[in-house]
Amino acid sequence: MLNVRLILLLLGSVWVSAEILFESRINGGSNAKPGDYPFVAQILVNGQHWCGGFIYNSEWIVTTAACVIGYRHQPAALLVVVGQIDPDATDPSEQSISVSAVHIHNDYDQYTRYNDIAMLQLSKDAILGNYVNAVTYGNLDSSINEAIGIGWVDGSTGELGNLKQTTVPIRSNDSCSVVYDLQWDPDRMICAGNVTNDACNQGDAGTPLVQGTSLEGYRVVGLVSHTIRCGDPLYPTAYTRLLTYSTWMEDKGGSQLITTSDPIPEGTTTESVPITTTESVPITTTQSVTITTTQSVPPDVHQCTPASNVGQFPFIVSILSSTTLDHLCAGFIYNDKFVVTTASCVIRKTGAMLNVTVGQFRFDRPETAEKTYPVTAVTLHPQYRESNQTNNIAIVEISGSLTFGEAVQHIYYDSVSYGNPCSVTGWASNVENCVRSLSLLWDDSEIIQSNADCSQSQISTFDAPTMLCTAKVSGSCEFESGAPLIQGNPPVVVGIKSLFQGCSASSHDVVYTRISYYFNWIFSVAGYQPY
Repeated sequence: MLNVRLILLLLGSVWVSAEILFESRINGGSNAKPGDYPFVAQILVNGQHWCGGFIYNSEWIVTTAACVIGYRHQPAALLVVVGQIDPDATDPSEQSISVSAVHIHNDYDQYTRYNDIAMLQLSKDAILGNYVNAVTYGNLDSSINEAIGIGWVDGSTGELGNLKQTTVPIRSNDSCSVVYDLQWDPDRMICAGNVTNDACNQGDAGTPLVQGTSLEGYRVVGLVSHTIRCGDPLYPTAYTRLLTYSTWMEDKGGSQLITTSDPIPEGTTTESVPITTTESVPITTTQSVTITTTQSVPPDVHQCTPASNVGQFPFIVSILSSTTLDHLCAGFIYNDKFVVTTASCVIRKTGAMLNVTVGQFRFDRPETAEKTYPVTAVTLHPQYRESNQTNNIAIVEISGSLTFGEAVQHIYYDSVSYGNPCSVTGWASNVENCVRSLSLLWDDSEIIQSNADCSQSQISTFDAPTMLCTAKVSGSCEFESGAPLIQGNPPVVVGIKSLFQGCSASSHDVVYTRISYYFNWIFSVAGYQPY
């Protein structure tokens, strides 16, 4: 008989993931005043409140991995706000700083929530002072039996508002182990909270759990990580135990330097005080395996080049008819269950009408790693318009799970990097009438930074926020819809082929759906990408 606790855990794990992403509140809280907690940071995604963290030093923010796992390759979508008390107003001491890099703990496990910690590198140093400052971290003093929880979401209303504080009781390890089971480890986590005083889920995920009696004596001991049900005495909140990760934080962010006064006029110097921490508790983890892909150097002229082997573009899929087995269009592997393509590729098609083939780079011969999967569901973007191809993106769910290896692999996606080379991919040849090639082809191109270039080149429906324009692409036809546009090494997807000026052998501008615009929607349908 299957263990009932395991069933509840599995159901709870799914529920936790949803709750952590979309709700969060401070129960039993009161409003904080400016300067009470100058180390608290607010993290925004595409301008909207997402979660929290704390200032490690002027260049680094510490938060949970669950907050930012989807943005590891898309830091430009994140904005850090410090010195803020009221998110609906501009506080005099408020600073908004973009993020240049996202560092997830190498051994973070999104299912067990082990090692739920991340660091954000700011694009410029925060100006530290009385209202914006770093804070030290340290060991939990269990003899105190309480700590301070901090967050922006009111537990009674569920609404975002003034920064709040509440006294959170520290619970025994057994209180969490009995309900979290595989999602609990006392070496990595702290158990805290009850029905009247608690912090839980995404709006406040990553915000600090603090001990100490004054600003000078505060230390962060944990970060809001995961819970099953807010304000339920049976389900306290699990916090990431900070001291366990001191070595990791110091390796990433260096030493902590905390200034003790407001910014002073230029030309005056002030001494920074180094903050030391005690030795971290060692933990044993399994070593993660990184699978990398190789990419050939594009030629100097615009000509289609056949893929050299199945490992060159292991993330590209062929979407085909389940009855005729003819190739219809392309897409890329998002995770082991989902493929991203264009809505125009799969509109008016049910899952039963489609198959997905992975590990393929020649149509005329089977490859060792090649495998075809039935499709169980097709999800078009709810605002897709066939008349002008806006919001031209869709997600295809396959039956079963992909087995990753050299020839079959997911690919991360990111915002576009203008001025850097890119490669277009697909099965179109550069011959008249755009006859489908037997080989997977690729071509070098450039992403046009000036939006007017595409909007004035016979593509009247070009929409800059949701689309990208590429120059001099040969052979684009309907069966190229969904083919990924890639940049970098290792590569990331920045677009999928959407609009073109008819099939021809000539080179011309082509419009791609801008993937970064749709991150939240993709995540809501397909969940996490593998780390």
